[in-house]
Amino acid sequence: METEIFYFSGSGNTLALARELAEKLGSAKLSAITGFHGKTLRTEALAVGFAFPVYAFGMPRIMSDFVERLEIPEDAYLFGLCNSGGMPGNALPELARILKRKGQRLACGTSVIMPSNYLPFGGPGADEKQQRQFGAAADKLAKFVAQVKSQKASKIEKTPALPYWVTNFIHKLFQRRCGKNAGKFYVDERCNSCGICYRICPVGNIRMDESGRPFWGVRCEQCMACAQWCPTQAVQIRGVSADCPRYHHPDVSAGDMFVRAQFTK
Repeated sequence: METEIFYFSGSGNTLALARELAEKLGSAKLSAITGFHGKTLRTEALAVGFAFPVYAFGMPRIMSDFVERLEIPEDAYLFGLCNSGGMPGNALPELARILKRKGQRLACGTSVIMPSNYLPFGGPGADEKQQRQFGAAADKLAKFVAQVKSQKASKIEKTPALPYWVTNFIHKLFQRRCGKNAGKFYVDERCNSCGICYRICPVGNIRMDESGRPFWGVRCEQCMACAQWCPTQAVQIRGVSADCPRYHHPDVSAGDMFVRAQFTK
């Protein structure tokens, strides 16, 4: 039975997890949703997964919009995988609600902790901490693979200590401020006009001016890809220390992230 995993990734954490999940499932197809921009797509797979990072206790806007529009076979087995720097909040229950409105059911969903990439909250932590997180994520993912292969349904993972109305309020506030917060990005004197930030932005929110320096629009997802993948650490955020450690997953390259063109051509 064909399996397709749709993923969204900024720092490469989710891509690394989705790759491992696809490999362990056997013949799963990996599909990036970046550059989707309101198109309606259809999958014929009978097992469909969604992999994404957690943003302020919820789903990235680009992923929730994608799931809303994706046409899925009625009898498909659906599963979700999310990663966060601490707590999954209600990201997976949010995915379940979207699918339920479409007349479908999220059969299972799990979350793993990965190094944080959200610069306003600090860096990813020491290398030793990152390695522990990678190891724990791999162990949990192995159990999830067995569950998906069995096609069994189970309880959807969430942060039980936080009621939905709290996480929903925080998440909605975060989404409303995404565009405004995009105005906090800028480049310092280390910018060499390489254009990686422009190419790696998942929603095409970055443009290059006539002098070859980037500027930001208002469609920001706050994925931090532009800052995390800048080779000279020139991309800065007002209010965040310029010395704040950058991070992207060690097994993912910038070239792996340049996938927007396949949807936007």
